[in-house]
Amino acid sequence: MWTWAQLGLHQKPLGFLGAKDFFAPLLQFLDLLVSQRFLRAEHRQMAFLEQDPVLLLQLLERHKATSVPEVESIEERFEAPIEESCR
Repeated sequence: MWTWAQLGLHQKPLGFLGAKDFFAPLLQFLDLLVSQRFLRAEHRQMAFLEQDPVLLLQLLERHKATSVPEVESIEERFEAPIEESCR
């Protein structure tokens, strides 16, 4: 679903309903993806974790989508030209 969001096909949030700390490694990985510029912060903010299903649904309902520009090229993303042999 994040791929669709990155392509601009939707702006729906993602909800994770889980027991204490079950999804913590996944969320830490998402934070790493943001820090390494593989995932935009706007897309990371679409993920909600809650233990209570009622609270999770409320979070998802209140989510306000932000406008995210189109995905840039690899050169733009990493500010470096790509070797012709890598294309």
